[in-house]
Amino acid sequence: MEPAPNLIFWLKNQKLVMEATTRIELVYTVLQTVA
Repeated sequence: MEPAPNLIFWLKNQKLVMEATTRIELVYTVLQTVA
């Protein structure tokens, strides 16, 4: 078992999730403003 690569993979996934969440929130805010 190699915990290091798994940790790096997890951190990369967390970064992607955070970026996706930020984009979704941004789009939602824009839609609310336009609506």
